[in-house]
Amino acid sequence: MWDVIEHLVTPLAIIDEAKKRLRTGGWLVLETGNYKSADRVQDGARHWMYQLDHRWYFSPESMEKILLDRGFSEVVHADRVLRPGWGGEAHFRGPSRMHFVRELLAHPTRAFTAFSTFSAMKQASGWPRAGVGIFTLAARI
Repeated sequence: MWDVIEHLVTPLAIIDEAKKRLRTGGWLVLETGNYKSADRVQDGARHWMYQLDHRWYFSPESMEKILLDRGFSEVVHADRVLRPGWGGEAHFRGPSRMHFVRELLAHPTRAFTAFSTFSAMKQASGWPRAGVGIFTLAARI
């Protein structure tokens, strides 16, 4: 399911239906936006993930839990975005302190916003795969 799961009214029911159609040992591959990504935190409400037709938001960990709870096993995560031209890293190292200071000096009236964003980005640096804005995983039955 490539960029489908976040649009569905009943994503768990569709996962169950997909599982029924797989042979033993078969793989279900899912790709969707990563709610726990640094770019989502950085962009805030302007992030592409917040489109009106996106009903659900998932992280790699939440999707893995959903699949394991539904009887899948051997969940494998891609360590990169499976899109042409992506050159990032799965691990997000954290926000730049220098960028934060420059933002404060350039726009002192936006200090609260800059600090809030910096703090949220600092938190995101602890999330696994926060550098991956769109994640792909596969699970076997």
